[in-house]
Amino acid sequence: MNVSTRVCIYCLTEKFLTSFSSRDHVMPRAFGSFNDSPTLDCVCDDCNGQFGRTIELAMGRDSLEALMRLIYGTKPAKQVKELGGRRIKTTLDLDDPDWNGCHIEWVEEVGQVVVTLVPQVGFRRREGSGWVFVTERDLQDTAKALPAEADDPSKGMRIVSPSKEIDERLIGVLARREIRFVKSHETGGIVPSDGGYAPLNVSWRIDDTSLRCVSKIAFNYVAWQQGADFMRLPAFNAIRSFIRYGTQATYPLVQFSLNPILTDDSEGTRQTNGHLVTASWTADKKHIVGRVSLFNSFTYAISLAKDFEGERRPLRSGHHFDHGMGSITRLANERPA
Repeated sequence: MNVSTRVCIYCLTEKFLTSFSSRDHVMPRAFGSFNDSPTLDCVCDDCNGQFGRTIELAMGRDSLEALMRLIYGTKPAKQVKELGGRRIKTTLDLDDPDWNGCHIEWVEEVGQVVVTLVPQVGFRRREGSGWVFVTERDLQDTAKALPAEADDPSKGMRIVSPSKEIDERLIGVLARREIRFVKSHETGGIVPSDGGYAPLNVSWRIDDTSLRCVSKIAFNYVAWQQGADFMRLPAFNAIRSFIRYGTQATYPLVQFSLNPILTDDSEGTRQTNGHLVTASWTADKKHIVGRVSLFNSFTYAISLAKDFEGERRPLRSGHHFDHGMGSITRLANERPA
């Protein structure tokens, strides 16, 4: 390798140093600003820019962790409108069948992130009591069928909206589906709550975009600990190709679990909402596994190097990224991988 060139740890392409003008953060900036935040100078601008426009953008705006950014303040409440709705859905989780399952959205109110109902139509449930609610956005897509659990519209519908104007708009959306809505009465009801609080059901979809992003965090973390030459070894090719191109391997590259990383944590209690990242050899010293838990919520275990061949450097490391304090500290009580 020429002294005026460098090989990117992701695309493995030798490029002039001018192609490495930006530094890649080990912990994406979307998840906090940290004092002496570790960065890498071995990721080329093409790869760095591609990650920022794709997997990191999606993870930061349309994932459960994206919602946590707003809740924990690493993203200002005023930017709540950037929260996507493709991978995350929130509904009311109430015993009251008239309201259970209502779709809600996250909005900013006096500098805080709160929830509000979205315009939607309820269809009687085909089996059992209650309603199946469909948002205005989904109703507008006439190519999308009503949910299978929704009964025939003629058996009853319920409009949920904040104004008569939106009532009429929803009636028009239904008409485009050739569904006739006849208003029989108005309830003007208020969502049951306890002092303004109501239980929620948050569902989310974890896809390859999210898995590639957490894999990148683990990969960059080991690069920070071990250096670029180590990460260019062929043992990392499977996870490297998955992160950069979405290429699948013949074995699971990422596993998701509720098991905490810290030994003093349990499934139901966590001692920090900071981010945790670890990397270590498995007990048989054949594989390298990284673990990432953003906001110390769920744990992603990443197979970084399987059936490793070469020098087995000492590797057992973990760090706590405290997004509230902006500090980074070494872990002393992580569970074995």
